Amino acid sequence: MVECYRRNERDNWELVNAIGEVSGAAAEGSLVLDGVGLEIALAQVYEDVVFPNESEVL
Repeated sequence: MVECYRRNERDNWELVNAIGEVSGAAAEGSLVLDGVGLEIALAQVYEDVVFPNESEVL
């Protein structure tokens, strides 16, 4: 999941969540940033990120 703040039609900031479905080792879904003309797969956002195992979390 990626949390992104965007301005709405009333010029207020609102929180938008991009949520992907986990399929094997990669998440399916994307984050769209219209202001800069970018759509990026969530798998790319988290590329090279190593998440700890549940036993490693305090």
